[in-house]
Amino acid sequence: MKNSVYDYSSYKAYLRDLIRGNPRFGHGFKTKIANALNCQTAYLSQVLNRDANFSLEQAEELNHFIQHSKDEGHFFLLLVQLERAGTQRLKNRLKAEMQEIRTKRDTLKERVEKTESLSVENQMRYYSRWYFSALHILCTIQNYRTKQKMAEALHLPLNVVVEALEFLQSVGLVKLESGEYLPG
Repeated sequence: MKNSVYDYSSYKAYLRDLIRGNPRFGHGFKTKIANALNCQTAYLSQVLNRDANFSLEQAEELNHFIQHSKDEGHFFLLLVQLERAGTQRLKNRLKAEMQEIRTKRDTLKERVEKTESLSVENQMRYYSRWYFSALHILCTIQNYRTKQKMAEALHLPLNVVVEALEFLQSVGLVKLESGEYLPG
């Protein structure tokens, strides 16, 4: 699997990789997704492998199921809209918005990589919650480098862990490689 939803141009490819990246090559995970969407697994297969598409409402349910952060969820919805778009003009608009988001993320990554220390604001945020440093430390332990394992170990909701990891990534304290979080 690529690193994140931002690396994809198709929500279907993203979901296929997400499913394959689960234990036992995603066996049972497709059923969980179908249950979350209140649909049959056959319909899910049609969406993933054919011309059918999820509705925006189903895509939002997937955001909740996958526990995307707010920004990841927005990008995922753009991917769904792109594949549902009926005109080239709308496709171009959505592609441009997605590219703008990617560019902003890359610019932020470059800025963060160039700085050697955290700003006062970022220091205040880092030290404001115990779990920022706990997540930072868990990145050094091989068995706890996925967001799911971290959430289980710290007894935190996955969405809290995802948002905290996004912050840690944005300031360069952790990096995401092949689905695992490593010290930055």
